Amino acid sequence: MSVDNGIYVLFTDPEKGPEYRVAYSHSIGNIYGDWNADKALYEGNLSAIKETFGESQVFHTLGEAIDFAETLEYDIGETEDGICVIKDFKDYGYIFE
Repeated sequence: MSVDNGIYVLFTDPEKGPEYRVAYSHSIGNIYGDWNADKALYEGNLSAIKETFGESQVFHTLGEAIDFAETLEYDIGETEDGICVIKDFKDYGYIFE
């Protein structure tokens, strides 16, 4: 049975600079929302993104975020997806303001 869990690092690039949020999730697929065939990308489910990453600690470098993700993974234990960086929604930083 698949557990579909992992530690995820969400990269966003709002006007003030890059941000990385780290969260554990067992339903990360929910953040992708609907597929837009015309644009060949996922639209993103804003409420699921905010629910998953809204309370997450914010880091300003990928290195800091990965260090934290590794610590979190050590505490949680083995996950199916491991640590993954999500860059699909880099322009969605405004939802956390």
